[in-house]
Amino acid sequence: TQDYVSVAQYRSRWYGWESWGSGSNSAYGKAQANAAGGCAMNDTYTYLANSYHWGSGAGEAYTSNSARFTCP
Repeated sequence: TQDYVSVAQYRSRWYGWESWGSGSNSAYGKAQANAAGGCAMNDTYTYLANSYHWGSGAGEAYTSNSARFTCP
């Protein structure tokens, strides 16, 4: 089956959500995509990732997840 995934990453700022990376990919059997912005040492932000998944014969799905993260 043909699979497709796209992901957009944001980080929370005092003025709202800032776009922080995106990516997409398609493949047969398994598709993976990365969306990674930079990271400043010891900075802590809340990040949000939204993704869209599609598979031929399987349908589509949307996901969203957020986490608070401190850069090492």
